Amino acid sequence: DPVSSLDHLHVEQVAHRLITEAKTRPQVIVFTHDLAFYYDLWMRAAEEQIPVHRNWIYKVGASGFGNIASGDGPWQVKKTSERITILRGIVAALPDQAAVPPAEWQSKTEEFYSKLRESWERLVEECLLNQVVGRFKPGVGTQALKGVSVSDEDYRIVFFAMKKASEFSGHDRPAAHQPVPRSKAQMDNDVGEIWKYEKEVKKRVGQLEAQRRTLEIPPSAMITPPAAT
Repeated sequence: DPVSSLDHLHVEQVAHRLITEAKTRPQVIVFTHDLAFYYDLWMRAAEEQIPVHRNWIYKVGASGFGNIASGDGPWQVKKTSERITILRGIVAALPDQAAVPPAEWQSKTEEFYSKLRESWERLVEECLLNQVVGRFKPGVGTQALKGVSVSDEDYRIVFFAMKKASEFSGHDRPAAHQPVPRSKAQMDNDVGEIWKYEKEVKKRVGQLEAQRRTLEIPPSAMITPPAAT
């Protein structure tokens, strides 16, 4: 890892140097666990138009460490749409609820709703706030404000979606207040809700950006021709 034990200023310098080297070398290979550094490399490569291929090395119980997912990254860097695809896969792989012990179903429910809650958080950052701020971004994208509008209805949708997900995502609940387990069909419906909302917000962002782009230039002056004499 090239940035181990470096402060943020030197991390930025290392990222800049690696991209500079990539301009003249056949390839530059970087191993890192630092997601902020990963994002910095990604953005500098985009700025300099340097081709990038990413691989995610991960561990699973069945085959151990050293598995490589080509063109992929860990959950933390996945976009909302990618997370929704994963959530659909989790629901599809769920066994019949009656065929597993309640404790096992509870564990699977908590795993699903923890990821669903994080996906709603990512949606707010990526779509609703149009990436004005981001957890790995070094600055604030003020120009992206042209696509931002948060209504009372947005607040209501996000509030209750997060509330529902939080009820099942691993909180230490009092014994007298245990939520009714969610069924597979209900989980699938909850994925459908975030999918539908994401599409609506992205469509709105596009419309807002087009509409507000006119605010960046002065309006055309109306010239009244002189009256005929």
